[in-house]
Amino acid sequence: MNIYTRKVIAIFMTLLLVFGSGSGTFAIPDPFDSPYLVHGNDTGATTKFYYADSTDVFLDASSYNFLKIEKNGFSSSPYYVTPDLWISWTISGTTLNWTANFPIQYIYAKSGNLSSAGPVELYTDQNSGNQYGYLYEYTGGEKSGTVTTSPLAISHFSFIYRMPQVVKYEVSVKKIVSGDETDLDPTFNFELVDAATHIAVATASVKKGETAAFSPKVPEGDYYIREVNPPVGFTPQANISVPSSAVITNPTYEFTNRYKALTFNVSVIKTMTGIKPNPAVPFTFELVEVTKGDPDTYEVVDTLTIYNEGSDTFKAVPEGTYFVR
Repeated sequence: MNIYTRKVIAIFMTLLLVFGSGSGTFAIPDPFDSPYLVHGNDTGATTKFYYADSTDVFLDASSYNFLKIEKNGFSSSPYYVTPDLWISWTISGTTLNWTANFPIQYIYAKSGNLSSAGPVELYTDQNSGNQYGYLYEYTGGEKSGTVTTSPLAISHFSFIYRMPQVVKYEVSVKKIVSGDETDLDPTFNFELVDAATHIAVATASVKKGETAAFSPKVPEGDYYIREVNPPVGFTPQANISVPSSAVITNPTYEFTNRYKALTFNVSVIKTMTGIKPNPAVPFTFELVEVTKGDPDTYEVVDTLTIYNEGSDTFKAVPEGTYFVR
């Protein structure tokens, strides 16, 4: 039903209010559109929603899973209904924005008490007083949406849903190292993070050239891979997005680190006392790396020459044990 048709019906029902009608509730002809104005309070999973001016049941929430969020629970988002399935929400006054990683079929949002709420489309089995709310219907199920109870603020709300069968998939990461050659063989650690909640849901550890699967497997959804504390000298790669469409293919992602060997500089400062020779005398220094074996086989890494006095620096060298001679 379009908005203009609904306005005509609303005007007609208002006239019934003014000139009289035979009932305290007001039926809206089918078909009618979500959200539905509901008269009556809700009590939990036993709530039934009836068509206005009828005993016919529109929705029996007891045949669904039912999560009711009280006002003091508004900050408890995200809420995990199982270790793999969650619902998240933010709320401000009359507006509820929500998202989930599984389909939600209905949301019932209770507002404040209204002396007159206009044409009522449904009522609950707790049809009492001036209690009103709005029932949002998501045909086929939705994973996100916006709910409003304007003009009055939301007092509490309920998610009404079918528990889906969860299929889990395997996401893997392959480690590639580029850059400087190295004999180092560290372990690289990764997290698979839920893109909506930014909570790590699986981990993997892998060495250079290897492939490892994240554990545990994960349900369909949007994720990203991030590296955790890469070893010193290995430049981390930016996070890799893992969209839902890829998860269901049991994908493998390559994660590349560039290795840059840490280097250090050794300098020599040469001073003289007394009369300085003229012409200047060259003084040659060697930087020697201490390695295993006979000292006579120690490698001279670099040499430099200083005339009379002054300073100079050997070429940069990796971490190790050296001496100058």
